[in-house]
Amino acid sequence: MAKEYFHLVEAVRLADKWFDVSIQEIVRQFHAVGKLEVHGDVDVIDPNSGSVETVPVRLKASGNAEYSISWDLALLLHNVRIDGFGWEGMPFPDILKGGECKGWHRHIWNPATGNADGKTCVDIYEVPLLSVEDFAIWGLRAMNVGFNRKDESARLF
Repeated sequence: MAKEYFHLVEAVRLADKWFDVSIQEIVRQFHAVGKLEVHGDVDVIDPNSGSVETVPVRLKASGNAEYSISWDLALLLHNVRIDGFGWEGMPFPDILKGGECKGWHRHIWNPATGNADGKTCVDIYEVPLLSVEDFAIWGLRAMNVGFNRKDESARLF
């Protein structure tokens, strides 16, 4: 039986994470097939035992490279989104700021539901996002995700 790690989600979200993929490869996959999935591990301290746990996670990116509101980034644990960014055209409640909003949002982990089904609006236009590459760099940086250390874009972090 697979080990459950959901009690470590906040530690995983806050930890620095590395995936063996470059920004260039993420962008190529957005243009070629509109999706990418990469497996990785992140080491975190289990607050219950004090031991280091290696948690298997997946990074998913999807969308049409030419259609920005289709872009989506997700960090998954056991096929469950624990973090990520996307765009929503219908109004939704902002669980951190209150009120309703629509557009770009970050998925917020909800321990009660066991999913990142909460959303909070984000202004991705705080920095100029001109391309899917800009979106990937911005979103992954916000999720503490690094890349293959050979990647020239990794220097941005």
